[in-house]
Amino acid sequence: MSRILAAATLAVAFSATHAVPQQAQQVSFSFNGQELSISRQISVNQAKAARFSVTQDGCSGLCLAPISAGTGVATIGEMEVTKFLVDYTQAGTGLLIDARLPTARSDGFLPTSVNVPHQAVEDGNPYRNQILSALGAREYDGILNFSDAMDLVIFDAGPSDSRALKLIENLLSAGYPPEKLRFYRGGMQVWASLGLNFVEQTQ
Repeated sequence: MSRILAAATLAVAFSATHAVPQQAQQVSFSFNGQELSISRQISVNQAKAARFSVTQDGCSGLCLAPISAGTGVATIGEMEVTKFLVDYTQAGTGLLIDARLPTARSDGFLPTSVNVPHQAVEDGNPYRNQILSALGAREYDGILNFSDAMDLVIFDAGPSDSRALKLIENLLSAGYPPEKLRFYRGGMQVWASLGLNFVEQTQ
């Protein structure tokens, strides 16, 4: 009996310290006065998902993005993205940032996301501080203060893309706090391949 109790105790301790897959429930939230939702479809249109698999923007050959986007920057998955939408985007304290160019974004994008290509916050861009101010930074005599800056989830086409990494690198170089940045490495490719809904621009 003691062995059975010990085994049961071990099993409970293991389940308490190890993550297990969760049921993908529909997530509803408000954004700019609109009620939106994220849900997973049983049937996945792989042709739509495939449009995000093209390697672009400075990566020649078969490239893969690393798991880590930088020291202190969290890498997150789909469940964390949906939780961010509820906890931060709905509250007006966070944004989903699409690091692709507008031409690539026309293939589809995550609901509520805004387009900030990595080039927009490169050092030397005369509008960089204005863009950072729109993200919540405050500028005094040319010096940026990020204490009130928004929390950001940054994504691009997916694991074979490098634009989210470049945007994060540029934000960190500008002084953006790493704890306010999250890297969704899966991007549009993984999001679409899992059957999660996204916005498609009408022609």
